[in-house]
Amino acid sequence: MHKQIRFLALFATLVFSPLILATAIPVHIIGVIDGDTIKVRDSGGMKYLVSLSGVDAPEISQSHGKVAKEYLCQLICDKDVTITYNKLNNRGEVLSIVTLNGKDISLVMLKNGMAWQDIDDDQVVSRHNYRDYARAENSARIQNAGLWNEGINISPWRWRQISQSSIWE
Repeated sequence: MHKQIRFLALFATLVFSPLILATAIPVHIIGVIDGDTIKVRDSGGMKYLVSLSGVDAPEISQSHGKVAKEYLCQLICDKDVTITYNKLNNRGEVLSIVTLNGKDISLVMLKNGMAWQDIDDDQVVSRHNYRDYARAENSARIQNAGLWNEGINISPWRWRQISQSSIWE
């Protein structure tokens, strides 16, 4: 019951307080769900699902999905990071910029060909970060890094559309 109340209090704060948007919150990584979603614990013991801002990694069932998840885990599993809250996404996850020792994890994922830039995040990610993310993805494509080495051309958002439509056919 207390956890539900604390979650609702945090949720209300995140939704209704514009000041929290720029607040960096230290958390501990307790799990990696996929290449762009993590599970964290804050200093009060509350657990949250956090989605990395600015990137969309392959789905686990998609080619390179497990590789992206493992890569992200190697970067941040069981480490203390900082999340800068942006908004809640449509799955109820906290959409945030995640940094480890000052390094933007989304940017690292893009530079190494582990994710696509999420162009739908253009209003969430700063213009500076948005340009850096675009350059990083382009560089990874040119260097055939990570998923670009496999010639994957189906983005995760298109993969989800195809998967959803095949369920109803």
